[in-house]
Amino acid sequence: MRLNEAIIEYSRINSKKIKVIQQLNGGYERWFQLDLCHFLITNFSNVFTVTEADVYGTLERLDILVYQYGSISMGIEIKCQSEAQLRPDRYPGFITSIAQDCEKIKNAKNVPVKQVIVGCYENSIQSIIETLYQQGYLFKQITDTPVIVYSI
Repeated sequence: MRLNEAIIEYSRINSKKIKVIQQLNGGYERWFQLDLCHFLITNFSNVFTVTEADVYGTLERLDILVYQYGSISMGIEIKCQSEAQLRPDRYPGFITSIAQDCEKIKNAKNVPVKQVIVGCYENSIQSIIETLYQQGYLFKQITDTPVIVYSI
């Protein structure tokens, strides 16, 4: 399995778990971030990860920086939709935060592969994909999961 395929595999393996955890109060973005790091580290002997990495030269941080064979291989920004963000008054802010991460990750220095991963509620996946497409971001759903991915 290649590293970029690992994100797809992780999402498929953990789809049911993601659907349960997203229902819990308090959000699940940090859990998603750490669980994905754990998956990458345990499935690749040549991978290590850094969370909240300084790659932008600002106070902003990259959620996950992945090293493979000692070199930077991938940068990942993660957004996870909360139940509150399903409400019409909160939904636009969630979309804006995803678009901001898409723009932010473009500025990640020395990162060859860049991805924005979004955990969503199933009933909002299509709407999120369509809205972001209208803004110029081509997200794709990982089949049979509540996860969409934008690769740069």
